[in-house]
Amino acid sequence: MSDNGIGPDRMANDGVFSLAFSARSSLSEGEMTLLIRATDIFLSTTADQDQQHNVTITKSDSVKSGTSWISSNSTGIILISLVTLLAVGVGAFINILRNSELE
Repeated sequence: MSDNGIGPDRMANDGVFSLAFSARSSLSEGEMTLLIRATDIFLSTTADQDQQHNVTITKSDSVKSGTSWISSNSTGIILISLVTLLAVGVGAFINILRNSELE
């Protein structure tokens, strides 16, 4: 939770602390009740009646910002690498057979 105006917090030092979290993709859309409890530096904890918060879950079509081209295409990269290694191995085997003195 932060009150610094960065990330989910809209205005710094306004006394409103913001929190961002990611939910499991398997959660269905709709309203859900969350219990949020915080403790300050004086060990004062959120009162029970203030811990309950309702949030609405909606599915997002946005792509994760951390995905890279390599992670998106990893299956293709692995398959191409395996085919290349197989071709090099077959070529090396044929070359060894040609150069051997077996008659």
